[in-house]
Amino acid sequence: MKSEKPHIFLMGERGVGKSTAIRGLTDRLLARGAKIGGFKTLAGPETAPGRDAVYMLPYRADAGARAFSEDHIVAIRDKRAARFERYTAVFDERGAELLRRAAHCDLIVMDELGFFESEAYGFQAAVLSLLDGARPVLGVVKPPSASKGVAFLERVRAHPNVLLFPLTRENRDAAPERLWSLLGAVYS
Repeated sequence: MKSEKPHIFLMGERGVGKSTAIRGLTDRLLARGAKIGGFKTLAGPETAPGRDAVYMLPYRADAGARAFSEDHIVAIRDKRAARFERYTAVFDERGAELLRRAAHCDLIVMDELGFFESEAYGFQAAVLSLLDGARPVLGVVKPPSASKGVAFLERVRAHPNVLLFPLTRENRDAAPERLWSLLGAVYS
């Protein structure tokens, strides 16, 4: 059964504007006094030459230098070896805690769910629990073409309360208004 306030997950190619669309909607909600929680993942400074880090931060946190501390790293990409090192414990501890704190917010942001957390079972349980609930979730999930065989992402995309919103270069300019019509009306 579909939730009265559906959870919306954007899918699209890298750089198409998924996080920008989310920010457009959350800015409108914040202007109306909504409380927003959750997380965002973003690339940050290298941890060493040739080693890019991906960090998990509270959704509305400033991405200043202090935010990029080692205890916020969820993955490191070794460019030379062309592989990723995942930090599952950061998802299970920090990520799950960010979601627990967001559980009472007006909107929960999950920007973004991907293959790094494929073995972070505590984090997965926190995500799926929120998707079973009525608090609206707005997030980004990797599309099937970029995450084949990741059972967790398949469960998120197939969840009965999730509405998948494909974002493309053609529809991205209209996306904030469309998202507002789908989700923002509950805050009017």
